Amino acid sequence: RAAHEETIKKLSMTVPEPTFATTQVSTPTYVSSDPVSPSAPCTPELRDETLFDIKQKQKNLATMTQELKRINGKTPLIPRLTEAHNVTLTFEELIYQAPNLDVMCRSVENYWRNPVHDEVNNLQRLYTIPKRLNRTFALTQGLKQELGEQKTKNNLKSTGVSTETLASFVTGFEQEHEQALRAYQHNQFETADQMLAGLEENDNPSELTAAIGLLNTVAEKTKNTRNLSTSNRIFQQLKPTIVNINNGSFSIALETLRSVADRL
Repeated sequence: RAAHEETIKKLSMTVPEPTFATTQVSTPTYVSSDPVSPSAPCTPELRDETLFDIKQKQKNLATMTQELKRINGKTPLIPRLTEAHNVTLTFEELIYQAPNLDVMCRSVENYWRNPVHDEVNNLQRLYTIPKRLNRTFALTQGLKQELGEQKTKNNLKSTGVSTETLASFVTGFEQEHEQALRAYQHNQFETADQMLAGLEENDNPSELTAAIGLLNTVAEKTKNTRNLSTSNRIFQQLKPTIVNINNGSFSIALETLRSVADRL
């Protein structure tokens, strides 16, 4: 037993600290809820805080891994989660097995300087990509369905809305979604994240759907109006809206339509 303990001591003094090749940080990064100061004295309390932070990261990484496996067992992000988890495990072992205070303090300090903190923060954002891809896919399908229905009803054409313009917008949105999907599938996670952020900031899909719905309502009510002058007046009010829709300015069109619809 004594020989075994001596071997562990030697190993703990010679094992190199784990690092990430993917990220470089020149200054310490502290991400725990109760940040540890770089000048904090090396104490048993600091050791406990460090081990607590390690356990929290391991728990978060395990949760993310389980969630991704539930969505898709072959998701390409899992190796990065595993790598980060292995780094925290190595630090945990080094701290627990440190033969003396100096070795333990060095491991604690190196842990807080390690890029694993940045990596875990990145992973917490990137692991949401599959769900976000599902949302943009559903939005794309909804837009295509809406456009198909409008072409069938022929209501939009009668008001002067260009279904070709709308189709072009929907196609563009779908292509951006597919580019984000391909980036994710080719392990370009940060690129996929940025592309999705652009799609998510784009309010046009929901505004377009709402504008089309209101335009149909207004057009139907106008057609059913027996007073010809009223009908003509409403269609005159709709002209700028049609121009805005054809130009892709869906939010402006939506405001005008709401105003017209409220007066009907």
